[in-house]
Amino acid sequence: MILSRQFNSQGETPVSRMQDGFTLLEVLIAVGILATGLVILLGSQSRSLTYAEEAVFNNRAPLLASIKRNELLHNGGLLSNATGEFENFRGYTWEVEVVGGGFGLAPSLVNFESSLEKIRLIIALKDTPYKYSELFLGRQGKQ
Repeated sequence: MILSRQFNSQGETPVSRMQDGFTLLEVLIAVGILATGLVILLGSQSRSLTYAEEAVFNNRAPLLASIKRNELLHNGGLLSNATGEFENFRGYTWEVEVVGGGFGLAPSLVNFESSLEKIRLIIALKDTPYKYSELFLGRQGKQ
């Protein structure tokens, strides 16, 4: 609000009156505050979308891994290194990796141990850093 002085026609007596409106400085300060608030709001919205995408992956990846593991074990149960994509879930890929190595079982189970391999199943979402990995036992190659 600005106070201004006006003089009568003879230029003698000052008369005060209020002017309606805002100064340029007041408008610039208000725009600056609004712009700062908008930047903060958009930043938090962007983060919430990222968190939502990660939550969907963390929910979906274990289910897809379970489906793929059961599919691999029940289709003959013989596993080898392989990769692929899920047909019904765009962007989701799987990778089977035979890790191998002993299990540290008792000597009486050595024959049983030789028929099994450690298998790592990795579920990933393309163009993101999200990966889910699990380790299970299976038979490698043809027997």
